[in-house]
Formats: sequence, structure tokens, C-alpha cells
Amino acid sequence: MNHEITFGYNGGMSFKGEVNGHEMILDAEPDFGGNDLGPRPKPLVLVALIGCTAMDVTSLLKKMRVPFTDFKVTADGELTEEHPKYYGKIKLTYSIWGRDL
Repeated sequence: MNHEITFGYNGGMSFKGEVNGHEMILDAEPDFGGNDLGPRPKPLVLVALIGCTAMDVTSLLKKMRVPFTDFKVTADGELTEEHPKYYGKIKLTYSIWGRDL
């Protein structure tokens, strides 16, 4: 499977594109020349990680016939100090609620 996504310049520091048929705008904070028109790119890495793992765990729970009433995943990403900054550490916390869990 191959995914190709293109975002085009949208003025200032923002870029506009489409992901799975949904329009999305990325932008920077005003302190960095942006207009806060959309999320910053780095936190979206954490969103993607949460989405992938949460859907995998949900699928496994359903296959195992484990009834749950709620499920939450939290990602805590620690950015490096040096540039270019990246997540040097990421901690995922899975919270699952249900009867007899």
C-alpha cells in the first residue's frame, strides 16, 4: 500500500491539503509567523500514533470478545532540545473501562 499526500502553500506559514477526502490546514502559532488556522504538524505525529494503536487494540479486544464501555489513549511526547526538534521519547497510556476489567 502506498500513501501520497500533498499540501500546498496557503499563505503566511500555513499549508492546505487533503487527507482521506478531508481538507486540512496546518499552521504555526502567531509568535512564529502563523495565524493559528490549524494544528501544528508535530502533534499530528502523536495523533497518528494514537489512531493506529487505538484501532489495533480495539480490533483485538473485539476479536477476543472483551466487552468494554470506554477506551482512551494518551500520548506524551518529549521534544528534543536541539533543532530540528523531534520526539525523543513517547509514552503511550491505554485506559480501558468495562465490566470485570
